[in-house]
Amino acid sequence: MDWLKQHRGFLIIVVLAATLFGNGIWAYKEFVRAESYFALGARLMIERGEWLAPHAPDEQVLNKPPLTYWLIGLSYKIFRASYGAARVPSMLAALLTLGVVYFLGFRFGGPRQGILAAAVLATSYLFLSFARMAMSDMLLTLFVTTSLGCFTIVLTSNSNRRTVLVLIGYAALGLGMLTKGPIACVLVAAPIGTELLISRDRAELRKLRPLLGLIIFLIVTAPYFVFVYAPAQSIRGRDGPFGMNLRHCSAISRRGRFACQSRFGSIGSVPREQIEAREFFICGLCGL
Repeated sequence: MDWLKQHRGFLIIVVLAATLFGNGIWAYKEFVRAESYFALGARLMIERGEWLAPHAPDEQVLNKPPLTYWLIGLSYKIFRASYGAARVPSMLAALLTLGVVYFLGFRFGGPRQGILAAAVLATSYLFLSFARMAMSDMLLTLFVTTSLGCFTIVLTSNSNRRTVLVLIGYAALGLGMLTKGPIACVLVAAPIGTELLISRDRAELRKLRPLLGLIIFLIVTAPYFVFVYAPAQSIRGRDGPFGMNLRHCSAISRRGRFACQSRFGSIGSVPREQIEAREFFICGLCGL
């Protein structure tokens, strides 16, 4: 009871956020942005039994990491394939992200700071939008936030639970890799690496247990990349993900609209201008 009393403000925020995030996700029968890729890809994955290399019919195999497809497919298994079921993983990831943010605020500032941090995040427009989309972005947000939070606590405290936090941090980093690819490592390494460079304290680096972390990271990611990704890449030749994305940008911009079709029927389309912005942003990163 003391625990509930201490965190009741956050529990109220979670209930309100769940109501806000889940309101109408089954009723809104149109996919926006890249939802069609993941929703249809997960549906075809279940239909064909291709759980190891899921992909949308309009994209090449292994163009996107598999975790988002797997979670949407699991949601389809539980709730049956529908617009709402495709969005459930993002909604749950958003609620868990609020929990991580609240914990960090509570850890570094107290209950009031934790509640304010969670409330501000829950009512942010983009966060609310992506919490209601069948895309990989909210899952990436959850794993990156978890990893950064764990590493931040490890670097700023002498807690006896540092080893557990290190394990969770690297495991979350591996899951981020399976969600969105190397960008998860970049988003975590940039701030943590900057802190280590500024401090120039080897003791802080030792706190992060990089060797143990590498082992945990490989345990999470290596099975997929060794037994699925690498063999498929060798069959496809030198066509890596960067070159594929560059050609994909040009093809999509000429096509105008992307429509997903299967024997289940059309489940959504993505307007040209929405795809162009995302794809050409990727092109810009590849060019750098």
